Amino acid sequence: MLASPEEIDPHDPQLVWLRRYAEQGAAWCEVWSERHQQVDAAMIRLREDCRTASRQEGAARYLEWLFSPEVTDGSDVPFQREAKRFRTTFDALLRSYDEAMVRVDQAAIRHL
Repeated sequence: MLASPEEIDPHDPQLVWLRRYAEQGAAWCEVWSERHQQVDAAMIRLREDCRTASRQEGAARYLEWLFSPEVTDGSDVPFQREAKRFRTTFDALLRSYDEAMVRVDQAAIRHL
């Protein structure tokens, strides 16, 4: 992932794809920039609740927060907004990979 450009074959789609994980990381930072602190605070609170109350009580409080309107934006899916934003980036990178595979007459492998 971190090899310099002269260390890789730019025509090898698998290597190019591995290097794109860094692009995914940048997109992840952008997507989570608004609510990352909220998630960190919830995880700290979960650990503290498990330590001071019980694991069951801590988990119950965490799940209550995770499915709260604050997190779900009124849907039934936590962090749906972030998932949708990252999916756009992931789909674009996947299309790029597929196109690179076609150019070198290889087939992309998909888990079904």
